[in-house]
Amino acid sequence: MSRLISIFFGVGLLRPAPGTWASAVALVLGMLLLH
Repeated sequence: MSRLISIFFGVGLLRPAPGTWASAVALVLGMLLLH
């Protein structure tokens, strides 16, 4: 479970540019939480 949370359910493993995908998902989730 801790591994799933740390890689955000697989988003951190997407290719190419895993950090970019994770940032994009975090941005969308942040926007959803604020609205």
